[in-house]
Amino acid sequence: QKPTRTAITTTQGESLPTLFKDIPLEGLKDLEAPSQERFRDAALTAELKIRTPHTTYTSSQFDHGNPPKELAKIIERIFSLAGIE
Repeated sequence: QKPTRTAITTTQGESLPTLFKDIPLEGLKDLEAPSQERFRDAALTAELKIRTPHTTYTSSQFDHGNPPKELAKIIERIFSLAGIE
């Protein structure tokens, strides 16, 4: 499935770097998911990809709506900007 693209304003985008500064890019793949409902088809599987000019970092998989605590704020903000609840 193709990623959905949502335009955001400059003001909205300015808040994102502060949230990203606390995310351990090199350790994204090692973050522990707080639940395992995706393994029994009780939740969709999700992951976060962060692209920089030189590398794409991909998180460990987690249940949609229940990310690792280190990713919760940034995912909540991305959903808010995209109008997803």
